[in-house]
Amino acid sequence: MFMTLGLVFSQEIKDRAEYNLNQKRALWYNSGNAAGLARDEMLLWRYVSLGYDLQTGNFTDSWGARTISGFNLGGDMLMDIEGFTVAAKVSLSRDRLRKCNYNTSLYEVTWDMPFFLAQNTSESFSWRHNEADIEVSAAAPLMLDGQLSVGMALHTQGRSAVKSVDPRSRYGSFDMELAPSATYLIDDDNLVGMTLRYRLNPAKTTLTSDSESPVRLAFMKGLGDSTPRWVSGAIGAERLDYISNRFGVDLQYNRMWGNRQWLMELSFDTGATRVDEGDFTLGIVNKYVIGMDVQGLFGENRNRKFNFDIDFNRYRWREGMADIIGRGGIMNLHTDYTLYTDAKDSSYDFEFGAGIDMTSTSAKRVAGLEGRFSSLSFLPYVFVGKNIQIANESTLLARVSMGNNYTGKPRYELDGDALFKKMYEDEAEYLGRFFYRNSADLEYSFHMNSLLSTYAKLSLVHMMPMTIKGGRLCASIAVGVMF
Repeated sequence: MFMTLGLVFSQEIKDRAEYNLNQKRALWYNSGNAAGLARDEMLLWRYVSLGYDLQTGNFTDSWGARTISGFNLGGDMLMDIEGFTVAAKVSLSRDRLRKCNYNTSLYEVTWDMPFFLAQNTSESFSWRHNEADIEVSAAAPLMLDGQLSVGMALHTQGRSAVKSVDPRSRYGSFDMELAPSATYLIDDDNLVGMTLRYRLNPAKTTLTSDSESPVRLAFMKGLGDSTPRWVSGAIGAERLDYISNRFGVDLQYNRMWGNRQWLMELSFDTGATRVDEGDFTLGIVNKYVIGMDVQGLFGENRNRKFNFDIDFNRYRWREGMADIIGRGGIMNLHTDYTLYTDAKDSSYDFEFGAGIDMTSTSAKRVAGLEGRFSSLSFLPYVFVGKNIQIANESTLLARVSMGNNYTGKPRYELDGDALFKKMYEDEAEYLGRFFYRNSADLEYSFHMNSLLSTYAKLSLVHMMPMTIKGGRLCASIAVGVMF
């Protein structure tokens, strides 16, 4: 079905090239404003897929795993239900991580969460990760002669991680975000929108051991500083609770004239995470995130797409209820440009493009063991794709991308002889590597009839450092049905 300002036409996507092109053209769909679903000119779709992913190689971050493998089941749809535009995504995954370099108590270690339990040992560890992700957005029919639209988005994510080797670890979290939104049409060329967001994210982690001798752990406090912990059957379990609350607001402005359309979005988030051990607060992390996203659609038959996305994450942490002991920042930037040749309403011949990813990380401790960490990297890349019509019933999408990652020399300093200093030294070494990043995607679609099509997809990504041996290979295969 095709929609513009609330008008609905009976047409649905049964081809992956159509799906990819519509995703690129749907500016409001790619924003965080659910009410904007009533504004996009989009064909509708439904699909389900089953896939298998594999990552292997020594070139990974210091708390990563040498090998990650697992299955995933997912679905995606955009539908019109009694005048309401509804988008939904569901993803279920189960992964096994082998040869983890460090035993940490979190599902994943991020720079803006310095508080976690860790074990310093030469052994490697294996984990089981499970994740369920559900995202639903809905926009009501247009109101006030098409001037006003309202919508609501709900995003939930459940995660669990289990390590069965002593000391046994168990992690669980539930993330929920509610985001009401609205758009208002000022005139034929100008549209504004707003989204409010509230996010709740409780999590807990527990470590236990049956060993008669206490197993030494460490409670991390940022950049390698830590205090000792022990866990055994006699002493009891180590459990940490993470309680997070965040609030945010997004403002959108959409400019439309002729074949050109621009959507600009400013976002602001603020929140805090408290880390408790029983009734005692071990630490608090306050976070502020400011972001800007710009999407442009122009050219003959809307065959050119521009993206620019940047966000600044500023955080500070304190031990217990004491004064601030550290602060840090993360900046992520992404921009890309895509050109489609012979683009029609629902198909294209070639796609050409280029983009840049850039990340800057910094952290500084100002109390206790003083220290600092900083890194900067950027990855320019180019890509080309071809939509190959094999027969009336089948098509093949082929795409290759090539890029080089460049970096400044990371800086890591910490006063004193910290137990986990090597973990951050290893991370600095990893972030300081120049490497090639090349990828290839093949996707074959077979149109069984007007109501059903099947597809199979193969993706490969290879990262190869320029100055050392080894690398990392990421591969995924998937089969799916569009109906």
